[in-house]
Formats: sequence, structure tokens, C-alpha cells
Amino acid sequence: MCKCISTTLISWVLMSLWFSAVSAQTFLFQSLPQDNAQVGLRYLRPFFEGDDDLTVLSGVYDLSVSIPVGSKFHLVGSIPFSTFDSGNGSGESDIGDIYVGLQIQSKPSDERSSVTSLGVFLPTAPSDGSEATFLGLFTNFYELQKYLPDVLTLYGNYAFRSSKPGGAIFGFEIGPNFLIPTEDGGDSELFLHYGLTAGFQMTQLAIFAELAGIAIITEDVDDFGDRLSHVIAFGAQWTGSRLRPGVFYKLYLDEDLSDSVDGVLGIKLDVSLK
Repeated sequence: MCKCISTTLISWVLMSLWFSAVSAQTFLFQSLPQDNAQVGLRYLRPFFEGDDDLTVLSGVYDLSVSIPVGSKFHLVGSIPFSTFDSGNGSGESDIGDIYVGLQIQSKPSDERSSVTSLGVFLPTAPSDGSEATFLGLFTNFYELQKYLPDVLTLYGNYAFRSSKPGGAIFGFEIGPNFLIPTEDGGDSELFLHYGLTAGFQMTQLAIFAELAGIAIITEDVDDFGDRLSHVIAFGAQWTGSRLRPGVFYKLYLDEDLSDSVDGVLGIKLDVSLK
């Protein structure tokens, strides 16, 4: 009897997770809040120019969580983690700058979402500038504030997204990153991040591309183009259940980065909790 009840309960949970359709999230941008709590895991594996001796599991990981508080507010957080292992027994792993913040959703609907995010990246990355830290910067330059040592970052973001089954996906995000050094001798810096997303939402699958950029506002440069760095990503995410796996590939459009990094493979899983 107990075995029968346990089997029925497990089957019900799996069916609930599998058949409850929800909207797609993003590859590079801030995750959008849902009605339920969410947990996400993303893995980024870079491929460097020339010889690439990194092990399969080397790369950048990001664990994120979103918890609704009322109908419009969501507590959010993320823990970035980088691991560097060239297979010779001298691997390194380091945590990045932990993020805590709040998302405010304005007039949410099934087809449109408008979200303001405010938060802070705490200076939890190690100060020694390890290879794992540099791996994080090269792999995910659009979110460089996640890997900078001895820096506290004040973060703001506004995101809009429109999508519906059988229709087009469109969205954008924009906001400031204010980097404040926690050690003497450094200067505060202001960055602006921005991005566009477009694609197609099928009944249970979303296919879309994202163009993301970051601009250095406070740095003195000779050419305006030197202030900017861009990356493009394209891929697909399953949306037919509360378990939403996705895969994507991104390419740097900035020559300084593309000369070193051929591309980055991304694998992610978003889980919407009942």
C-alpha cells in the first residue's frame, strides 16, 4: 500500500513538472520572474583560439534563485563559480561576486513582462586574480562584474519581453553597473549594459537570438568604438514544462576578445517550483 502511494505521488510530481508550460527565459540577460519560485543553473564552456587543453567540466557556472514576495516583488540572487583545469593536475576553482537583489514587475501578463531590477554584487571573489577568475572574465565579459576581485558593484536593470505561443519573441534590457573598489588606490567606474532579443515561440519550444553589449562610460578613450564590446548568442529552450533545458552558442564581436575566444557553448536548466 505504501509503495503504491509513493509511486503515485512521484508520478504526480513528475507529471506536474513536465506538463505545466511556462515561458522561456534568457541566455545572457537577467532572468524574468514567474508566478512561482525559480531555480536556474547555467554552464558556459569557452573554446580558446589554437590549443584548448581545458577539461570538459572547466568553465563558468552560475546558480540563481528567484522567490516571489507578493504579486510584484521578487527576491533574487546568484552565485557565480569558475573552474579552470588544463588536465595536468593543477586545476583551480573560485567563487565569483555573489549577487543579491530585488525585481519589481509592472503589470505582468502571460504575453508581456516589464521588470525593474536593483541589486548589489558583493566583493566575494578572491583577491589573488587566479586563473579561474580570468576564465570567468573571458568567458562572460558581458557580466564582468561577477568576477572582479575587490570590487562592489551597484546594479540596475530595466527589461521588457513580449512573447506568445506561435508568435514572435521580442525584448530588450538596459541598465548601469557602478563599480566601486573596496581597496585603496582604485577608481570607481561606470558601465552601461544593454541588449536585444528576438525569436519565435512555438507551443513547447522557443528559438531566439540575443545581442548584448557593454559600454565603458567613465574611461578615457581615443575612439568611441573602444568603449563598446558586443556578443551575440543563438539557441533554443524547451518551454513545455516546469523543467526548461536550453542550449546556446555565443560569439564575441569585439576583436580583442574574439582573437582569444573562438566561442562559448552554453547549457542551462531553469526549474519553476510548484
